[in-house]
Amino acid sequence: MSIKTRSLIFATFFGSVIVLGFLVAALTTDYWIYAEAKRHTNGTIAKEPSGKVNFGLFMGYKDLNIGYGVRPEYIYVMDFMKSEPDSMNYYLWLGAALGVGFGLLASAIAAIASVLKSASLSEKRGTLILLFISNVASENKAIRRDRTTGIDRLSKCFNKRGSENSPRSVDRHDVDDGSTRLTSYCALVVAYKVNLRMSPNMHAKNTLSQILAFICWLVQFYQYLTHNVLTAYDRDIHWYSHGLASLGHSFYFVIVGIIFVFINLTLLIIAVRMERRERLKSMHDDPAYDEKAQGAIMLY
Repeated sequence: MSIKTRSLIFATFFGSVIVLGFLVAALTTDYWIYAEAKRHTNGTIAKEPSGKVNFGLFMGYKDLNIGYGVRPEYIYVMDFMKSEPDSMNYYLWLGAALGVGFGLLASAIAAIASVLKSASLSEKRGTLILLFISNVASENKAIRRDRTTGIDRLSKCFNKRGSENSPRSVDRHDVDDGSTRLTSYCALVVAYKVNLRMSPNMHAKNTLSQILAFICWLVQFYQYLTHNVLTAYDRDIHWYSHGLASLGHSFYFVIVGIIFVFINLTLLIIAVRMERRERLKSMHDDPAYDEKAQGAIMLY
């Protein structure tokens, strides 16, 4: 596998991190919806009443000014859906929240898989050994106090178990050091075997999750929120928001995340095609392949 192909795969790591950042911003900010609120008056109030409403997936703010000062209030989306079932659909909200949540999980896994995939798909084993050494070196502080690896110390302890000259059979710290390194090595080998197909699958699942959130919130907006974002109490005192709502920047974070996921998928498709061309080229350059082809022609 060439450096260019591995570089394309590793570049998807940065794309996954960017997607992760945008999804975290979309999940934690309160501007999935932004609306202005107005009030019907009979002309007796000198200053025109105005208000602003914004909320995200979990909470938001409402500032209503009837002419005597702003009255800021918190909006809890779950309570709003319970009290106003005609203004917001629970299942569409749940689809948007789950889409962003699964998108976060898929982005994190895709970022890890991109690093492992770019390292483990090479024909040389140096990258795997490097990952193993870095993992072991960061796992336990015992390396600083003893040059002997945990696996060697563990084997020595078991060899001394039946000896009469040994004052003790097995040291607990030796067993812990050896077992932690064995666990670390096994986990790394499993990741080496599994991550070959993980990265494209995670990017595809990430795309589907974010598209789910995008569609659910878009339907929520045009079917419900564009008509009303206020409570029944606010509407009883002549406040309204019909036709005054718009999608906030938190929602557009999801769209930007979808764009970066498609960029990652494009890079992976290019990398797969380059890898396929390199494999076919190496097969044709192999003398054994030419001998087999000539033998098949002669046999024919």
